[in-house]
Amino acid sequence: MRASFIFSEVLTGLRRNVTMTIAMILTTAISLGLFGSGLLVVQMAGKTQQIFLGRVEVQIFLTDDISTSDPGCEGEICKSLRTELEDTPSVVSVEYLNRDDAVKDATERVFKDQPELAALVSPDSFPASFKVKLSDPERFGVINENFGTRPGVESVLTQRELVVRLFCLLHGVR
Repeated sequence: MRASFIFSEVLTGLRRNVTMTIAMILTTAISLGLFGSGLLVVQMAGKTQQIFLGRVEVQIFLTDDISTSDPGCEGEICKSLRTELEDTPSVVSVEYLNRDDAVKDATERVFKDQPELAALVSPDSFPASFKVKLSDPERFGVINENFGTRPGVESVLTQRELVVRLFCLLHGVR
């Protein structure tokens, strides 16, 4: 068989079925576009989860009497809490924030775009606290269980609901 004969027959068939040829090309292009965008969305969801997990932290707020009387965390209760937090296996780092540090942190992170509200914040607005970074952010319940009812602890702020909602959303996207 000659190649020119086969080539001419293919061209004749494509010319006779122009509509089918265009439909086939469009279907293939749309399928490849959807496949590629799906891969991008899955990759983006995975990267977002990794970035967010690196930033999850637990904050332990201390009672008002410790916040007022022990700004350097040198008292027995505060020091023992810090030591036990640092000795907990899933804890990577512990940062103590006295009232002044808490105000500075809030004005830099929370009120950075709202200088009017930042001007109203005073050291009495925030208690002293520990910021705890975990090696496995999904285990923040351990901190709440072990330290939530300790003397000197007012409350434990976890980002549990936000993390659960975000992971459900990211798994749904995948």
